[in-house]
Amino acid sequence: MKQITFILISFLICDYCFGQNTEAAKNYNLGNKYFKQKDFNKAIEYYTTSVDKCPDADTYFKRALSYLNIQDTCNYCKDLKLAYMYDKKDAEKKYDKICVIHDTIFEIADSIKEEFPGCRYFVITRYRDRDEEFINHFDKQNEKIESVYNTPPEFPGGDEARIKFLAQNLKYPQLAKEYGISGTVYGRFFISKNGSISKIVVIRGIGGGCDEEFVRLIKLMPRWKPATRKGIPIEVEFKMTLRFTLSD
Repeated sequence: MKQITFILISFLICDYCFGQNTEAAKNYNLGNKYFKQKDFNKAIEYYTTSVDKCPDADTYFKRALSYLNIQDTCNYCKDLKLAYMYDKKDAEKKYDKICVIHDTIFEIADSIKEEFPGCRYFVITRYRDRDEEFINHFDKQNEKIESVYNTPPEFPGGDEARIKFLAQNLKYPQLAKEYGISGTVYGRFFISKNGSISKIVVIRGIGGGCDEEFVRLIKLMPRWKPATRKGIPIEVEFKMTLRFTLSD
């Protein structure tokens, strides 16, 4: 019964965005009109007005395709990411295929072998929509291996204390309660050399105010014990999930 109710509510929310919110629907349709006419700049203009009024996976996806047609790869990838954050599976597949670049290197220097014992190759991952680069090292079994010099960051008191902190400070958004929204928010942030938190990003949200609550909780966290490399503090990325569950 609860699942049926949630599906019905989801339908009503969508219907509100594209039915009740006539301005958003009108601009979405105008965007489609100019998209078919291959006037992609005009299509982008109307899609942008539509998502400003009512963010939606399909609109972000269509705007992404418009950007691709004018060879704006950066904004194309940004919109694909927004589309799959709103749970459009096709957008996620396209993002991973086009916007994420993997360079595999098999020539291993002695210094790398020393730092990553058993390393067979490493992969440099870059993104077309942001200036970030990550390097992961793998052994002969294609398992990811970590540097012997690295120490991961730590929440004050450890992981158990982090879970307790989240449980004690989480405020279930009223909108999510009213519409029966539950699920898992996926996000990431960076922990700086002094343990402060920055660059908080929701990778995949569930709406209803839960995404904003995830960001609020991360900002509320105390300073972490920073990660170190050869004993020297370094900035690292940390990925985290937060589960929102409604009780009966």
